[in-house]
Amino acid sequence: MLALPLESSLRAVYGELMVAAEMTAQAEDEDWYALVDRISVPGRVHEISGDVFRCFLHAWPPRLLGKDHFGFAQADEPLRLFWTSNRRFFCRQLTRQETNRLCDASGLPREYAIWSS
Repeated sequence: MLALPLESSLRAVYGELMVAAEMTAQAEDEDWYALVDRISVPGRVHEISGDVFRCFLHAWPPRLLGKDHFGFAQADEPLRLFWTSNRRFFCRQLTRQETNRLCDASGLPREYAIWSS
């Protein structure tokens, strides 16, 4: 069996994670607590504002960082994937299994909380 190069495999994993059967939109009057509750539901793509995207980008050093996406997690919680496309901003709370797949494809250690301390 021929293994895919890391870059191709990583692109495929990102491609799978950036789509979902369900997508939520950010309400204009959504407060921070409601936003965090909404974007904490795994298995959905959540549209967010650019301000929310930047807030998470700068709140904690990203576990993964790319040109138009990053992975955020505090301590050892599963990653939350953020990305931008066509001037819109999105995120998806990953499950532990999805996080492990992304870690394996990207080379990020599954124990990233220990790795970054």
